[in-house]
Amino acid sequence: MRLLIADDETDMTRALQVLLEHEQYTADTVSDGAAALDRALTRAYDGLILDIMMPKMDGLTVLCRLRENRVKTPVLLLTAKGQSEDIIAGLDQGADDYLAKPFDPGEFLARVRALTRRGAAQSVPVLTAGSLCFDRASQELSCNGACVCLNGREGALMELLLCRQGQILSPGQILEHIWGRRTDSGCGQTPAKDAKTKEEEAQLLWTYLSYLQKKLSAIGSDAAIVRRAGGIILDPAAARA
Repeated sequence: MRLLIADDETDMTRALQVLLEHEQYTADTVSDGAAALDRALTRAYDGLILDIMMPKMDGLTVLCRLRENRVKTPVLLLTAKGQSEDIIAGLDQGADDYLAKPFDPGEFLARVRALTRRGAAQSVPVLTAGSLCFDRASQELSCNGACVCLNGREGALMELLLCRQGQILSPGQILEHIWGRRTDSGCGQTPAKDAKTKEEEAQLLWTYLSYLQKKLSAIGSDAAIVRRAGGIILDPAAARA
C-alpha cells in the first residue's frame, strides 16, 4: 500500500517513513501543503497523513480542496495538543481520524491500519442493489443491459443511497453529505443559513431525487427511491410492489 506523509518537520517525516516502510508500506513524503495537494490530486494513494500546520497551505485547506475535487482517499490528521477546534473542523470537512503529537509509534501504526482498511472498503468499484449496478468510475447506472450515465450530483446521491441501502436517510443527512461542506469561499465552516436558503436546498434535493428516480425507471430497475417517515430509502424491490 502507498501512503503520502505531508509534514514540514523533516525529522518527524523521515521517522514515520522508516516506520511505515518497516511495516511493508510504501511512503512518499512532502514538506508543504501545496505539494501535498498536488501529489494527492495526481497520484493514487491508499491513505494520506496530513499535518495541520504546514507552510504554503495548511492541512485543513488541503483536505477541503481534496474533498471538493471528490478525492475520497482516507485522511489521518496530525495535530498539536490543544487544537480541538482544528480537529472538529477537520472531521467536519471529511477527515477520517486524527492523532495528537507527540504520539506512540504503535498507536500511529494502528491508526494507519484502520485507515487503510476503511480505504479498501470504500474502493469497491461497483455498487449493487438487486439487478441494479452503479459503476463508481464511469458514473454509469445499469440494469439488465440498459444503462444511463449520471451527472456528478446524481452520482453522489446514488452512491450514498446504495451504500446506505436499507437505511432511512433524512433530508438533512443527505444535504450534509452531498452539499453540507461546501461554502461560498470553497473552504472553512458552513455559515448559518436562513430559512429561505434551507427551503431552497430542500427543494433542490427533491428535484435531484426526482431526476434520479426517473432514470431508475428508464432502465427498468426494480429499485426505487421511496419516501418513508423520517426521510427516504432506496428499496431494491419497490417497483415490483
